[in-house]
Amino acid sequence: MKPLQTYRIPELYAWPGALSELPVLAARSGAKRLLIVTDTGIVQSGILDVVVKSLKGNQLELLIESGISKEPSTGLVDKLYGRVKDFRPDLIVALGGGSPMDIAKLLSVMVHQGGEAVSYLFPDAVRTKGIPLIAIPTTAGTGSEVSPIAVFTDDSDGIKKAVVSRHLIPEVALLDAHLSLRMPALVTAGSGMDALTHAIEAYTSTRANAFSDSFAREAVRFIIPYLKTAVLSGLQQDARHFMLLGSFYAGIAFTNAGVAAVHALAYPLGGLYDVPHGVANSMLLPYVMQFNKPACAGRYHELARITGIIETEDAPSGADALIRYIKQLSRDIGIPEGLHRVNIPELAIPGMAQSAAGIKRLMDNNPRPVTALDAEQIYRHAYGDALVAS
Repeated sequence: MKPLQTYRIPELYAWPGALSELPVLAARSGAKRLLIVTDTGIVQSGILDVVVKSLKGNQLELLIESGISKEPSTGLVDKLYGRVKDFRPDLIVALGGGSPMDIAKLLSVMVHQGGEAVSYLFPDAVRTKGIPLIAIPTTAGTGSEVSPIAVFTDDSDGIKKAVVSRHLIPEVALLDAHLSLRMPALVTAGSGMDALTHAIEAYTSTRANAFSDSFAREAVRFIIPYLKTAVLSGLQQDARHFMLLGSFYAGIAFTNAGVAAVHALAYPLGGLYDVPHGVANSMLLPYVMQFNKPACAGRYHELARITGIIETEDAPSGADALIRYIKQLSRDIGIPEGLHRVNIPELAIPGMAQSAAGIKRLMDNNPRPVTALDAEQIYRHAYGDALVAS
């Protein structure tokens, strides 16, 4: 087990109604020009109006960028930066899911450093802290409100890549279950499975440590009991609240221990075929777990035991039970079964496998080495829903 890394956690406000703290935080920052980065779904749901209304009377000049309709690309970030740089914001609010948050995190740095988005897709490209950022997640999934990572599709090759820097961690995370009550069921399902994937991959990572383990376990304790309720009974406030906390804890876990093969395999699905990130992770998770089981059955058994999925002391049986549970959970909350159902061409599998296997930043965290041939086999199992317990 690896030692604890140096880590900073955002200042946290987490209760139903926590949005009431936003005007206080804005005033405390001394900001004059506030940029809100959000997406079209948040506008249509009315959540943006609620947030803007909460700031009424704060004497802030507002700029709202809400034209985000899908997962972000380097070109989109450059386009937004072109509109934002002359406004010169001194505070940013990221409102929504992972896409607005990742864009806001990079924009906060670009306002200081300039340049093009693609220039940040390299180690140590972020040299300094950006302008202050308040993250308000409306989905419980990405953990972006607590992580030093922002993920984008590189327009030059269509592959998802990450900007990684401690300077990207927001100053404040504000978790208000009232804002997530309006999220559609499929968004809730995909984002929730994304959070569960973060927790499981962090718990079985080659970089796992006592600190990350504690947050990964607590994340799974929240997500397993509450995800199905949050999807099927979306107005259940407790379920929404504990999913937000589970996502936050999972974000802390994977920030310290990393994610692994599930995310590496999901990147080509999102970058090349626009499969939502959480959906891609969910469709791949049980198959990667089946592949990894020889290396970490004991850890899977621990998660099955602490969540009450199984009480047996036999590790392989516990691991199998957890894999079956997750596969059934995905089915129950409406995640498509089989990559063919999200229009992935079978002929694309070898190329995707080569791309995924080359993402060493993630694959090196996997508890079992993954070759390009292994990646291809996992894709083929996931393609036809052919999981066989072994």
